[in-house]
Amino acid sequence: MLCGALLSAHELFVESDRGLAKQKKVKVVFVIGGPGSGKGTQCQRIAQQFGYTHLSVGELLRQEINSGSETGSMIHSIMKEGKLVPSDVTVRLLQQAMQGIDNDKFLIDGFPRNEENVKTFENLTKMEPEFVLYLDCPQDEMERRLLSRNEGREDDNIDTIRKRFKVFMESTLPAVEYYESKGKIRKVDAGKSIDDVFESIKAIFSQGKDNNKPANLQLVAAGPSSAYGSHGASLLSLLPTPIAGHEPAFKVHSWRLAEKQRPTLDQPYLEHT
Repeated sequence: MLCGALLSAHELFVESDRGLAKQKKVKVVFVIGGPGSGKGTQCQRIAQQFGYTHLSVGELLRQEINSGSETGSMIHSIMKEGKLVPSDVTVRLLQQAMQGIDNDKFLIDGFPRNEENVKTFENLTKMEPEFVLYLDCPQDEMERRLLSRNEGREDDNIDTIRKRFKVFMESTLPAVEYYESKGKIRKVDAGKSIDDVFESIKAIFSQGKDNNKPANLQLVAAGPSSAYGSHGASLLSLLPTPIAGHEPAFKVHSWRLAEKQRPTLDQPYLEHT
């Protein structure tokens, strides 16, 4: 059972060994991209390097199909036609998966797939993602990857692939636009090599970690005509670029000191804001 307001730090209620609910704060990141954009490959790398549990919606659906349940049979029929599984079915599978895993960071791959997914997830879980990683890849490149991966998947044939592209364009892109309006989209060019794409992704996931670290500051002091103003500006240019909509992490201070005055440690040249 999940409850609470829509927050970026979420409270997930899971069953303890004694059957009593206990609160668990979790962080959720959605990973969206067209079929063949590399979601699974990149999620495995993210999970390994940043400690997330990778939950693939597609894999959860296939597991349900393989279970032989009535729900699994329904999911199989829908996926065979390249259509989207009902939102409540998908969200409940995600809930069950998160409840059964001892981690507080989840990477949800291939979700949401439409605006109904978004509304159902928010209504049932009272949660929203920390951010949404969008793997933007040209359609011809995605098609080439899908036809060459040869994993034996029933939905990796040309007719179903093109249906899936159509569904993505018509259904998933509006969900991307919804999160973009909330400032939660982190877009990556997924048409590049696997390593190049992951370098871009690492910068996104490392950003929050670096912002939480205490600043390592140095006092810059110099005499008249030493060009410390110019050098300070050059030093500032080497620091991380401010995120749009946020105050810069650093700013430069400069003084004209009276004769015999000395800069003090409470007057940093480079100050963390």
